[in-house]
Amino acid sequence: MSTHIKEIVGIKESHILPGSYTSSTLSLTRFWGGTKKGRMLQLTINNDEGHSYIQLTKKQVDKLAVILSEAFDDNIYPSE
Repeated sequence: MSTHIKEIVGIKESHILPGSYTSSTLSLTRFWGGTKKGRMLQLTINNDEGHSYIQLTKKQVDKLAVILSEAFDDNIYPSE
């Protein structure tokens, strides 16, 4: 059984026409990954060019949350 958590609308640069953008949706779905992995989160990107996804464990999501919260900090990740 899976649980739909949230959809976030954004954009993606087209690989067909560089410099142009298409609308994209990031869907977050929680599901049971079995006794070894436990609850997991699937991030699915959907756009007019197709879809792809990644499945993450709770530990991986925790690491990703820290990276995302620090991503705009120029002291941690200086801009070139």
